Amino acid sequence: MRTGTTIALAKGDPELSMFSVVVVDEAHQHSPPSDLLLGVLKRLLTLRDDLKVIIMSTTINADLFREYFPQSVVKTVSGRQHKVTAKYLEEPVLDLSRAIVETILRIHLQESGGDILVFVSGESEIRKVINGVEAALSDEEGSRFKPAEVGALACYPLHSKLAPKQQDLAVHALPPRVQNGKGGRKVIV
Repeated sequence: MRTGTTIALAKGDPELSMFSVVVVDEAHQHSPPSDLLLGVLKRLLTLRDDLKVIIMSTTINADLFREYFPQSVVKTVSGRQHKVTAKYLEEPVLDLSRAIVETILRIHLQESGGDILVFVSGESEIRKVINGVEAALSDEEGSRFKPAEVGALACYPLHSKLAPKQQDLAVHALPPRVQNGKGGRKVIV
């Protein structure tokens, strides 16, 4: 549930009595609603013995949160690290979406295995990039590449407005299988 929704629920039920656990993720991304929610939760922890609050962050200053929530316990969980290679264009481009599609295709054709993660701004840009990749690799007449010749690319959108099930699919889906000796890749945009 989003921070704003939790705050709205607290207006009608100041003790958030329907919850026994509240998870605050990305706590390092301060905003007025998230800071307000932390204040509400701090007050509720003094009123309710049964309430558990879990605050998560990848870059949080744990000491500051321990001071704010004096009875808290800090747990550190080591994450998995994946090798990431960043590549940059040498010159500015006029059509960014097209340049991104070209870059994805170039990586797919020229680089060894590995999935591709692309950051763009907004849902419409995400859709443009995915449509461009799919058009370039379609089986239709006039497409530049055939998946059977170069290997398939499975493109997944990933943004906060997607349903949790769709977000999970983007993160956990496996890349397409090898066909005709050509490996597939997953592309998350």
